[in-house]
Amino acid sequence: LKLQFLYLIDPPCPGPVGLRPFCLWRMWGVCAGGLRRRGCAAAWVPLGAYGCPWVRWCSSVAAANVRNIGIIAHIDAGKTTTTERLLYFSEAKRKAGEVDKGTTTTDFMDQERERGITIQSALTNLTWRDHRWEIIDTPGHVDFTMEVERTLRVLDGAVAVFDAVKGVEAQSRTVLLQAKKFHVPFVSYVNKMDRKGADFFAAVASIQKLVHIPAVPLQCPVVDDGEFRGYVDLLNGDVFRWERDGRVTKSALADESAALKDAAGAARAKMLDALSGASDTIADLYLEALDAGDEAAWEVPELAEEVLRGTIRKHTLTRAVTPVLLGSSGQSIAVQPLLDAVNDYLPAPVDRPPLVAAAPEGHVVSERYSAKDPLGALVFKIHVQGRDATTASKASLVRIFSGQLKNGARIYNATRQCFQTVRSLSKVNGENFSLKVDALGPGDVGCVWGMDQSYTGDTLCEEKRGAFELEGLRVPEPVVSICIEAHSDKDDKILQKALSVIQMEDPSIEAEVNEYGQTVLSGMGALHLDITKTKLERGWGVGLDSSAVRVKHREFLNTHHSVDIEHTFLADPSNEASQACTIHLRYTPSAVDDHDMIQEANSVAMSLSETHEDEVTKKKKHNKWLPVVRRGIEQSLGGGPLMNQAVMGAKLDVVKFVSMGYANEDTVLNAADYTMKLLMQEHKRRCALIEPVMKVRIELYDAANHLDAVEMDIVANRRGQVVDANMQPECTTVTALIPVACLTTFAADLLSTAGGEASFTQEFHGYRVVRDASVEAQVREEKY
Repeated sequence: LKLQFLYLIDPPCPGPVGLRPFCLWRMWGVCAGGLRRRGCAAAWVPLGAYGCPWVRWCSSVAAANVRNIGIIAHIDAGKTTTTERLLYFSEAKRKAGEVDKGTTTTDFMDQERERGITIQSALTNLTWRDHRWEIIDTPGHVDFTMEVERTLRVLDGAVAVFDAVKGVEAQSRTVLLQAKKFHVPFVSYVNKMDRKGADFFAAVASIQKLVHIPAVPLQCPVVDDGEFRGYVDLLNGDVFRWERDGRVTKSALADESAALKDAAGAARAKMLDALSGASDTIADLYLEALDAGDEAAWEVPELAEEVLRGTIRKHTLTRAVTPVLLGSSGQSIAVQPLLDAVNDYLPAPVDRPPLVAAAPEGHVVSERYSAKDPLGALVFKIHVQGRDATTASKASLVRIFSGQLKNGARIYNATRQCFQTVRSLSKVNGENFSLKVDALGPGDVGCVWGMDQSYTGDTLCEEKRGAFELEGLRVPEPVVSICIEAHSDKDDKILQKALSVIQMEDPSIEAEVNEYGQTVLSGMGALHLDITKTKLERGWGVGLDSSAVRVKHREFLNTHHSVDIEHTFLADPSNEASQACTIHLRYTPSAVDDHDMIQEANSVAMSLSETHEDEVTKKKKHNKWLPVVRRGIEQSLGGGPLMNQAVMGAKLDVVKFVSMGYANEDTVLNAADYTMKLLMQEHKRRCALIEPVMKVRIELYDAANHLDAVEMDIVANRRGQVVDANMQPECTTVTALIPVACLTTFAADLLSTAGGEASFTQEFHGYRVVRDASVEAQVREEKY
């Protein structure tokens, strides 16, 4: 049963399209899910599925009116607060949540509320001006970069949030490079304009300089008596102010002060200049206006608002530009235009290019938004409810790229090569995973229940024949580790079960047992491991002892040139007639740059033909063992000859592979593994220890007195290298490469060295060869 009430409210204050809320009527619905309010542009609208789990997911929205977006940024830029304001102003929530109070929709984990940061990506949704949005709020800390990457893989667009004081920060740049990798267009939002030192146009310049994409400012800030109050719309000249009593006022630029007119004119000139770089048409029109002495070109009909919006959208979709807006999410000032900007400038699924899938036939999904096409879906995240990863509690979060997924359907997992049955489907809103739906169509993001054999990165298809595989997930190598031990045998049993669930949800966590029977937990940083350890203790009730955080070292075989090895492996050395394989490998080391950095990951190529002649039967055979050879080589690279640490920077080419007799999978796997180990042992003296290095960006506010001391500390005490020092009147930015092992006390030491007048950010940069023999000896001694 559902009771619906209508309430008559006073008309809202006047304002631009998109300001909250432009309706004379609001509908209130009472259902078992709680009281929900829905805004409407006309008079009568049924209660939407966002408010009531029993109302079917809104499927009547036009294909062009769907938006799948992510909120991405550096930590503390205001992503979650911005998400809350978007939900509130679109009337998806009755009251905006606050990060400090732990009342936000997307930060629902206990640790997120306690720490005040986003730890995992979370989904929510809203409707705005007949558009349906799926929003994924992502983490901003460097330890959770993989969480952002797997989210960007399934998004059509993004909102990049920047701090108005700091501009583009380290993690902002990292996640935007990830967005570039997946060709995700984005709208930029300069947040915290109310803060002291906020500079909108400096932030715009940093986007252009550090992200390497033309930034098109669409607004000019309005500052009254030193206080941020609103903006000038550079497309039409309207001025909007947020008054202290909560009202929003609108005025014409012609009625404003001369100073604001000049500032808005200069800002519009910057907008047109940035847009001219992407559009020859706009460039020609703007040059004509400049020749006529009209720098701002307010009165040029060909540069009217509608023309500019269409041009900006066209070039945003191709990542030729990024439109930039401003606001203060914390003060709820100028957030509403961001809702309109997402609708106006970011793509719908139908606007995205065709998706190329990896298959022997080179299959291409040409229709990304058609329910008639074969099913193509990607599992990008696993969520387990409770303590048991059974079919009843394991949810596979999927993005549907083409086709349709229905309840009860039997589908083919192309990655695992198995059939599975869909038990039920649901949508997600924060921590609510139970908004049941009958089907998920192209462009939808939702949960599939009952697929116990699906994992992050898997591709789902309709049938085995004609199946294709989408690009999966690249899991980065862990950089730090801790050793953990359970207090009792009972705790140890729970620990092993808990780790299997945690690794299912977070593939960047690794767990292995060392030679002493201890569990070594590895992750992307100290915070990452601390959060995982807290999950084990609180969520699973495991009593644990743990060691200090230690750096996860790797090994690098630097032969300086290519080396070859050919070896015949006998399954039974005492019997020459037993199963045997001959493998010829060519090893080439990755290049080492001037800073001793190794950036490249391992790669295994196959130069040989797909068929070969068996030396015993003399029959032509398809090289079905090539994937097994690759697996054997990768298995061998898991432990190097120095300290049994994983090998990095290896480029391997399988030049020759011959099987003799009726070889089986174990024989081929062992042959590849042994041959690779033999190569590494032969060149053991060329093997070097390598360590993870962070790129640290330090901001000094009193460089005249502290710059030399800070640089000396980096070089002398932390084995670091200063690679750049950008000296500005207000702040000097020092960029350095510092090993992770030397950053344990860096935050406290920096404040002491710089007299409290400094801050820093860091991002993972790569691995560097350890040249100090004493450091290598210490690592050997500490190894567990």
